[in-house]
Amino acid sequence: MICLTSLYIALGLPGPEGASGRPSDIGSVDSDTVPVRCHWNRESDADKCDVIFEAVADAWAEEIDRIGFAEPIPDNDGLLDIYITNQGTGGGAYTLGTYSDGDPDDERMGCSAYIAIDRSLSEADLPVYVAHEFNHVLQYATDFEESTLPPWEAVASMAERWTYPDTSSAEWYVEDYQADPWAGMLGDAWDVSDETGNGWSFYEYSAALWIMHLDHFWGDDAGAAGAALWWDNAQATRKNEPDALDAYDAITGDWVSAWMDLSIARARIGTDLTPDWASEFRRPKYAVSADATLSAEDLPAEARPVVAPYPTGISYFEVEGLTPGMELRLSLDSEADVRWALLVVQDEDDTWVEDTSLAWPVGESGSVVVGVVNLGAADFDGDDRRVGSDFTLRLEQAEAPAADTGGAGGEDGGKGCGCATAPGAPAGLALLLALGLAGLRRRDEA
Repeated sequence: MICLTSLYIALGLPGPEGASGRPSDIGSVDSDTVPVRCHWNRESDADKCDVIFEAVADAWAEEIDRIGFAEPIPDNDGLLDIYITNQGTGGGAYTLGTYSDGDPDDERMGCSAYIAIDRSLSEADLPVYVAHEFNHVLQYATDFEESTLPPWEAVASMAERWTYPDTSSAEWYVEDYQADPWAGMLGDAWDVSDETGNGWSFYEYSAALWIMHLDHFWGDDAGAAGAALWWDNAQATRKNEPDALDAYDAITGDWVSAWMDLSIARARIGTDLTPDWASEFRRPKYAVSADATLSAEDLPAEARPVVAPYPTGISYFEVEGLTPGMELRLSLDSEADVRWALLVVQDEDDTWVEDTSLAWPVGESGSVVVGVVNLGAADFDGDDRRVGSDFTLRLEQAEAPAADTGGAGGEDGGKGCGCATAPGAPAGLALLLALGLAGLRRRDEA
């Protein structure tokens, strides 16, 4: 899947030049079943319109009628225009809105949009492209002022799956999400490229993992949370409030707890402990990137991130060879004026605290994953400029206190939060986990 929608949004490009600012065409036909007009600029592509009309009908039934996304806002002719073209599509597709409020009375900044699909795509490839781009049309109809890219591309990537479960390409991207956890909830490919110099990334598409988690615990595993994220994101003025972070908070009831739950789950994805909701990502290539692997013999030690985490970004470290019954003590120092959270994951046990220190009773395996999460400044807003915050994490192993009241196997493990069950999940719905946490990828080896 190659979608250039986020490219046009990020660069503020108006789309290919043409008589109307849209791709040129030499012919068009209207659907008898959906309010769509299909255009082509090569006569041999005219027959593809039937495939596109059928795919729009599928996407309409799934994304609007079943899931509950907003209907498209029609342009002047009352139709959604889809162009089969080679102008501006780059071998894939894009969707572009007018950025003009289509209905001043509907309490949301929604606009009409058109879709352009590359004429080189085969008829077999067209349906999943249509499902993805059609979701962008619905997003434009809900809130064209949203400035962060993950809600656009992550939800559209999942819309492929919700419409065509057997042909979705959403899973292609998750590896990129796990490779750069420092970019957080709101980061995008531009951030990754700027910070790492590793060229292009599919980061905002790979945030499909975030939407999967959201939809599993606060939706219906079939798209409800994706639609809710956009509806809760909508506003009646040009000011982007609420923004994506506000919408996430509204759905989960507490974005910090929800995000920390996902941050813990990400440490298990790609291992035998992969939670059931992400079971397709059990292969090692989906393991989250650790900034360093430390040995107990090296402790006490200090660790720093390879890339300073952005707000909501995470830095992971692996510690091996710890002595069961001892205590791993973490303390964080940073000059940044942000809130910090620490997490520890060991086998089936885990915890997190919104604090700069944490003591963890070492369990039988002796290997743990530690995470440092930047929760942003006290007044953090989802539209704030994304800047990384550096830190130094000190790790040491020490004798556990004599009056130990919990331990790894207690009711809450004696660990403060005790996050073995997802916040917001139905009571008793525990993450069903197997064994083993080995296999976190080092960033410099990815």
